[in-house]
Amino acid sequence: MLASSQTPLLSHMNRKCALCTKPERNRGHGRLLPCATDTWIHALCAYWSSDTFTTQEGQIYNTKNAITRGYRSRCTFCKQSGGTIGCAERKCR
Repeated sequence: MLASSQTPLLSHMNRKCALCTKPERNRGHGRLLPCATDTWIHALCAYWSSDTFTTQEGQIYNTKNAITRGYRSRCTFCKQSGGTIGCAERKCR
């Protein structure tokens, strides 16, 4: 049985990005930012999403819209959901 002081560490290790589904310690995606209860998004996944925008202070807005759109769209190439960056492939929807 784990001590209560270990629980936050374990939940921290199990967090994944709602867009790319990669863990927090994934190289090149930036740190995970909280979006809602138990919902996280990599800084760079949010930054590059066509649904989001940032302020001069660096705050990122519309992440929930990006996550919703990511769940609904599939990549033509890899067939996975989660991508919210526009694709150059004409058949991509």
